Amino acid sequence: MTRKRFAFVDHSFTPDTQAPVLRVMKCRCGAHSANATDPNVVSDWAVAHFRRTGHDQYTETVERAYAFVATAQPVG
Repeated sequence: MTRKRFAFVDHSFTPDTQAPVLRVMKCRCGAHSANATDPNVVSDWAVAHFRRTGHDQYTETVERAYAFVATAQPVG
């Protein structure tokens, strides 16, 4: 008979600093910027798009990866 051994470890849920943070800016009209890691790129897109009359409301979507990370050695 084969036995299995389980180790219980505490974990924390933290941002994954190795993965890029992606941003996109979207106008109320439905137009949107490209995904970018540099926040200035999406801001510059919004400033350029603002030149159109009535395009003055935007939302920013930020996509950030998270991961569970072990915070202690296994017990036992």
